[in-house]
Amino acid sequence: MSTVLFLNGPSHGHVNPTLGLVAELSNRGEKVIYFCTDDFREKIARTGAIFKSLGDGAKLPKGNPRIDKNKQLFDIALRMLLSTEKVVQHILEEIKEETIDYMIYDSMYPVGNIISQILKVPVICSHAVFARPEELAPQNENTVGMEVMQDHPALGEYRKMVNRLKENYGVEMPQLTGMITHYGDLNIAYTARQRGFADRPDRSLCSIPRA
Repeated sequence: MSTVLFLNGPSHGHVNPTLGLVAELSNRGEKVIYFCTDDFREKIARTGAIFKSLGDGAKLPKGNPRIDKNKQLFDIALRMLLSTEKVVQHILEEIKEETIDYMIYDSMYPVGNIISQILKVPVICSHAVFARPEELAPQNENTVGMEVMQDHPALGEYRKMVNRLKENYGVEMPQLTGMITHYGDLNIAYTARQRGFADRPDRSLCSIPRA
């Protein structure tokens, strides 16, 4: 029996597709430790996984009414990223007595990428939304307020956090503009293989039906 660390963010669209996979892993005898926010405790526990809370720091922040609508997405993303250090510390504390054999994390959840760099175990990325990075990039940069990145009041705090993570754990965080999707040693998409990634030469992608 292997011990699997599963990390996911607080989104029904990213959690729900994974439930069938987690149930199957549990049925096959894998010990799945699944971290998410408390809103998802019941449905994750029903799969047979061990639910662990990411803590209050991982909750999606509310939109700031003082920020223009065309800058809201970037503002929310940046403020959520500011909780990364706290969430990483929390996860590491929770699993310190565990021997993790491999991990699965949502491809769009940056905490998963950081933990994978720290643990240095085989990685599977879960692609609830599968698209090439260029397909996910906004056609209109104003949608995420990229033109005001340098002026955002929280950006200095974010840079300090990035430096602390690098110093304490030896991890690298991608540029804010590159935080779209990550790939693992194996990549799972909940769609037909013919849709979107049949032309990838490495064949590291596989498709499974949604739960």
